[in-house]
Amino acid sequence: MSTKKNEYTFFQNLQWVYQQTKDVSPMLCWMPLIQILLTLALTAATVLSPTFVVFLLENNQSFSPSLLWLVVLGIAVGTLGLSQSLMHNFRYWAALKVRLKMDVLSGLAGVHMPYEQTLSHQWKLERANAGWYVYTDDGGAIDSFIPQLADFLGSAVTIAVLTAVSVLISPWCSITIVTCCLISAVLIVGMSRWRRTMQDSLEEVWTQYYYWESVSFDTRYSQDIRLFDVQKYTAGKIQECLHKSVEVDEKITNRKICIDAIIKIIDFIRNLIILGFAVSAVFDGRIDLAYFIFFFFFDNCAQFFTYFG
Repeated sequence: MSTKKNEYTFFQNLQWVYQQTKDVSPMLCWMPLIQILLTLALTAATVLSPTFVVFLLENNQSFSPSLLWLVVLGIAVGTLGLSQSLMHNFRYWAALKVRLKMDVLSGLAGVHMPYEQTLSHQWKLERANAGWYVYTDDGGAIDSFIPQLADFLGSAVTIAVLTAVSVLISPWCSITIVTCCLISAVLIVGMSRWRRTMQDSLEEVWTQYYYWESVSFDTRYSQDIRLFDVQKYTAGKIQECLHKSVEVDEKITNRKICIDAIIKIIDFIRNLIILGFAVSAVFDGRIDLAYFIFFFFFDNCAQFFTYFG
């Protein structure tokens, strides 16, 4: 009997993950907030370094008195970068501990439950849901939920700050940034849902594959397979399942390449528009060169953290 996965809202998923996480790694629950603060701090430190140099050149300031501030900014960038790397390692292992807890609880539930109850449809449905959240490898498992949420929030806050900063150049810059980000987000979400649908279509295929594979290695049937000369038939069934799986993977990969290409084109158009407004603002005297450098590096850092997240 086939089982169907329940659909939960984002906040239901968040509450469920929090309940599973708080006893194993309470610090992991604070990762989204820590990621936001680290991303903003690292972006600010990275952007302020070239901006400060341009400010000194514009005002004919000597580098000697200001060298200490440049050293401090350099140390800050290195320290924040190291902190972010350590945080990524920590949250990776903390999330794996949560996943291990779910594996153990799932196994213990099957061991202590009466055999007749394990045959019920409700139990199979719960197992299907548990497998979806614990074992899936498409970015939806419990050990990737909080890390991906943290990266997403860090990127979102950075883009929001960039949008606010760009208002000083031109309101059209902010409109362009928001519009391009929304279009890219819609494409990414649509791609994720389509990939999930395509992977769901393979459940029956993989069920058949595991059946034929188990039959071919089962000592009770392997002799019959050879005795009645059905090796080609069995091998054909296995190859047919694998061929269907490869076809779906190729479709997913090809669409992902197309979506990535479209997003890159959108980013190119976005950079062309906002940097055009920024250069025009410099020549018109609405902003100085230091602010242009600040905005230019801020935009590049925001794009980097967005792709990274």
